[in-house]
Amino acid sequence: MKQFNTVSSCAILFGIPVTLAQFRQSVQSSDYVTALINGRNPDVAWRLDYAHVAQAAQQLIRTARELGARIYERATINDLTNATRNYEYVVIFAHWRGAIFHCSDVFCDLDELKDRLASHPLLKFVLDNNSSMNELIDALNAEIESGRLLSTLPEVINEACQQSKSIGQTLCRDLLDEALIGLVRPGNRLELSDGLHNLDAVEASIWVDFSGELDFEVCNSQVIATFIDIRRGCQISHLHWSQYLLPGPQYLKVEIALKIMSSTGCGYLESRLFVEEQE
Repeated sequence: MKQFNTVSSCAILFGIPVTLAQFRQSVQSSDYVTALINGRNPDVAWRLDYAHVAQAAQQLIRTARELGARIYERATINDLTNATRNYEYVVIFAHWRGAIFHCSDVFCDLDELKDRLASHPLLKFVLDNNSSMNELIDALNAEIESGRLLSTLPEVINEACQQSKSIGQTLCRDLLDEALIGLVRPGNRLELSDGLHNLDAVEASIWVDFSGELDFEVCNSQVIATFIDIRRGCQISHLHWSQYLLPGPQYLKVEIALKIMSSTGCGYLESRLFVEEQE
């Protein structure tokens, strides 16, 4: 008897570039690509650091299409809604703009930043012995790392944050962004091809009746998964990660998982976890 092709119930969203043309189009708009280029000529950065990543993505795309999966290149937040409305298994490759501050996050001058910090009862001490922009950024990141600001939150939230370093750092960055609103670009955003989206927008974009499986192939996606669990009452099965991910190896693992699905009729998470366990 012919095995049911579970791959046809799978959608894969690429929120990061998978071609040279997409890479070039993202140079001025993408937080991910800007960091990757790091001031270099974009074509040099592509050749040295990203061409092989895009090649792995293209191999996954070819295999996925051959096996019947739906592919969304240059995926947007609306594509996430469409995919979770029409498919049981949804895989998301995207960039997570995390909790750590960078000098490029600040779009005010040094004096204005100092004035805001000086007026904040919990942050004014950050100015101690920190006079340059780099020193202040380091001090703000030390605040995120220490988790000191979590003491300002309700005790039940504070206790929950102690169980997860990434969740604690996320909330600390949110508190700093609130204190520095208008002076810095906020962290904790999922970047898709249409820009950066906060956790509220990501959760709201998932189809209201979705009860399938999600794979967030995104750095530190434990934060996203935890937020969705809270909002959806742990009704959505998902795979997430608490560390930095390199997209190339992840593309290969997802490709292998799709082949397992095609040959066995298993669901996505079962197949993907099998691949992970073989490492």
